[in-house]
Amino acid sequence: MMSSFSFTKMHGCGNDFIVVNSFKETLPTDLSSLARTMCTRRFAVGADQFIILGPAKSNEADLRMDILNADGSKVEMCGNALRCATVYAKRENLVESDEVKIETMTGLSTARVLDSGDVRIAVAIPSTKIEDVGINSEQPLFGTPLSAEQFTFPMTGVSIGNPHAVTYVDEVDLLDLKKIGPLFEHHEVFKNRANIEFVKVIDDHHVKMRVWERGSGETLACGSGACAVGVASILHGIAKSPMTVSLKGGDLKIEWEGRDSLVYMSGPASFVFDANWTT
Repeated sequence: MMSSFSFTKMHGCGNDFIVVNSFKETLPTDLSSLARTMCTRRFAVGADQFIILGPAKSNEADLRMDILNADGSKVEMCGNALRCATVYAKRENLVESDEVKIETMTGLSTARVLDSGDVRIAVAIPSTKIEDVGINSEQPLFGTPLSAEQFTFPMTGVSIGNPHAVTYVDEVDLLDLKKIGPLFEHHEVFKNRANIEFVKVIDDHHVKMRVWERGSGETLACGSGACAVGVASILHGIAKSPMTVSLKGGDLKIEWEGRDSLVYMSGPASFVFDANWTT
């Protein structure tokens, strides 16, 4: 018997998502297969990630966001998805307050829609600890050279609830990320793979980055990746807060006061279309 459910296509700086409201929609049990199918570009809807919004497990949160990559793997959290979830929740009247408290696998994030229409999120307290980043080493990655085949980059590991490795290069546009990205995403130093950010410093408050996302490949933007870049840049003294992080799909603003402080991200979230999917 065929069944169908409604979904919404959204994006944050070109990082695109299929969003399903499980408060009212019933999904198939094999979510990994569903995500792989629907996220396939040209043959289906196409998206970087598949987002499910539903009831929170915690009394502190307004709703829960579960995320699957385009390859069907689970994701701890996603900054661009948090912004999209916020404006979706406001449009669908899932929350009454101006603040939206969203639960993910990594905890609680609080978001607010600004007068400009952008969304500002208290994303997480970042960490460079080996156990948080998920590093197979007794020492944290902090400008540590990593090699894969003929490539070597100094990497800094940062957790924003999910694992990131940040490296600085003279020029980001010429990098062959399709070749380089998978080598470092799957590098043996990372216990559960990692998102890899390649960064060029423009000035004290502006950097440019490209990102190879774990499970999705190169994307036009990565919110948690921009946060990781902001944190790494401040820790290395390369740039200062507030910082503009320019990605292929647009700019994000990152604010961070230092260790043990929340990292804040501000940026747009856009609706593309609403539709139905039949299984």
